[in-house]
Amino acid sequence: MKKKIILLPLLFIMGISFVFSQAGTDPTHEFYTEVERWETLRLVSNLPVLRPYSLQKIEDILNTVIASGNEAESRRAEELYGSIFGRAIKSNTSISGSVNMSDGEYNGVGLLGVKGDKKFLTYGSASYNANLFFARAKNIDAYPLFTALPYTMVDEVDIGPLFGCLEVDTAFAVGRPDIYLQGGIYHSSFGAFYDDNVVLSEDSKHTGNITFVIDRKKIGFTQSLMVISSTNADSSDSTRFPDKYLALHSFNYDITRWLSASFYEVSVFGGRFDPTYLIPVPYIVAEGISSFNDNVLMGITFDVKPFNGLVWNTNFFIDDLNAAEMLKFNFDTKIRGALQTAVKYVPEKIDWLKKAEIGYTAVTPYMYAHWQDVTDSYTGETILGSLQTPNYQSYTTAGVSLGSSLPPNSDRINLSATFSPLSNNALSIRFDGAFIRHGNVNESLSLADMIMYMQSPEGMLITDGSINNHQMGYYYDSETGEYKRAYLSSAWDTLMFLNQATLMYVVKAGVDVSYKWKTRRAGEFTLGIGYTFEYVNNYGIDSSIFTGTATQNSDGTWTVPEITEAEVNAALASWRSGLKNLTNHYLTVYVKHTF
Repeated sequence: MKKKIILLPLLFIMGISFVFSQAGTDPTHEFYTEVERWETLRLVSNLPVLRPYSLQKIEDILNTVIASGNEAESRRAEELYGSIFGRAIKSNTSISGSVNMSDGEYNGVGLLGVKGDKKFLTYGSASYNANLFFARAKNIDAYPLFTALPYTMVDEVDIGPLFGCLEVDTAFAVGRPDIYLQGGIYHSSFGAFYDDNVVLSEDSKHTGNITFVIDRKKIGFTQSLMVISSTNADSSDSTRFPDKYLALHSFNYDITRWLSASFYEVSVFGGRFDPTYLIPVPYIVAEGISSFNDNVLMGITFDVKPFNGLVWNTNFFIDDLNAAEMLKFNFDTKIRGALQTAVKYVPEKIDWLKKAEIGYTAVTPYMYAHWQDVTDSYTGETILGSLQTPNYQSYTTAGVSLGSSLPPNSDRINLSATFSPLSNNALSIRFDGAFIRHGNVNESLSLADMIMYMQSPEGMLITDGSINNHQMGYYYDSETGEYKRAYLSSAWDTLMFLNQATLMYVVKAGVDVSYKWKTRRAGEFTLGIGYTFEYVNNYGIDSSIFTGTATQNSDGTWTVPEITEAEVNAALASWRSGLKNLTNHYLTVYVKHTF
């Protein structure tokens, strides 16, 4: 423990580097933190649903706030305008480190690169952000639960005790603020929820993007195609596969001054390129052309703004519903979806309180998960897949969820407040708290379905309740001597949302303090420190409960063991015995320099 803490400052020194995020390529840029506040204050409205925005739109937003008459927000907008559009080539230094003081796990991260934003001609703009990451570890044990690493590992190289990788984000746009076409490689975020969004989260890995946006006074339309990467469900295999895509389109409308709504659809598909998803028609219709062999989801959002400074955002994101049963008021049925709702408060006349928020997120069992058909290229027949099969329909890229960091069958209540007690906003203090529940859905399956899992072939299925755990099983047909695919009846017909006998409970509370100061010759410095307390009850609940035991003989036949109820109960008991309670204390330190 002591040796690891002593090494942490050394990692900071070795990680000294240049570059940080750009507003045109990164939805976590401080510009978007302010945009969320400005939208709540009604200084701007009816913004595009996809972030990052084009530079044309960013400039338009800043000019709107500057001319708004709100003196404090106008000064902040002018400051950001100078930061974003002041120089086309910029350098920054960023070094950070995190340590779990409870078990000594630690990580240090540094970046090296260049960045810039540039408008050209009348309707063109470009942003770039080239990063060389240095880090001690790829794992996330030094960070709180449900935390994503801030970099994508591709072709990493070892540099002594560290490893490094290159990540380049770019964005090019053509058009006006109210209508533009944008393309590039960057991270994305969707809708009114700027942190951990259930549709497209800023914590997911970067993707290739082509996006068309219409953003008029009361209506908006977005059509986007993203190039993402496929992986399999085998945790020991980091192989990625090409030819996977995400298509999204959204229509939003300001109904009144205090109410706006949108409808959107998302399709995840692969193994082929399908141009029909570029046509602004319902994706459920486009999917029918390919025999309903894609992962199509849809959603609706509502934003209620009773007065300036207060907004209630709600998002329903649906994969699959048994509408017939729900019309009978039977809600213990198939509901595959996510709900996200939050109330945000930005006071107009309290300068030291920047924003307060309370929110709730729920992700039902099997949301985001999807099986992958495997087709024999010679016969065209569907054959059995395995954990090594590339999944072109799961809601992931590079093996990481595109949406919420919460796994299926989870919910969360979160609270946050950001304060800036100094008049120049140099000091920022943020408090966060969360209560999370999560269950392994396989604990609630019927006995018959549990037995089906244990009688499945080895290496075919996973039962950890994760995004790789779908509602499909394999059963042995004694007449044909073959395994066939089938839905697990209890998984298909019932909700099973957090009704398990064993649940994981997570309590988090944290504070982050940062101080920023500027000099004429040396640029801008930011020093920050953060602390997070975390208590986890029943840690390890996301490990597999059941494993397949059938084996294939040399002559192609199968040996399928008989599974008794006692063996099922023994597997459950063994899984429960591996659970434990943890108390963790995380400390994070970071330094940034912008020039």
